[in-house]
Amino acid sequence: MWGRDNDMIPLEWRKDSKTGESFPMGIGEHCVAGQVVDFDKNGDPIIEISDPLPLRTGSRYQTDFSSLASWMKNLGWVMAIKVG
Repeated sequence: MWGRDNDMIPLEWRKDSKTGESFPMGIGEHCVAGQVVDFDKNGDPIIEISDPLPLRTGSRYQTDFSSLASWMKNLGWVMAIKVG
């Protein structure tokens, strides 16, 4: 899942300190991975989220699909779902 804040801050160009190569940085963007690990009593998926934040340690947590969709909608994120 890849998201970008409602503010839609434009891209900013950064430079790799080791190679000198320039690359675009999407300010306000964030990406997490999700995997269905179970289903609740209503048959709705329980999703485990792997988040690279906080830096260096990351975090893992589980949430139900409805809560995840609501949270992402409030942030202005777009979500793609692959089933199968």
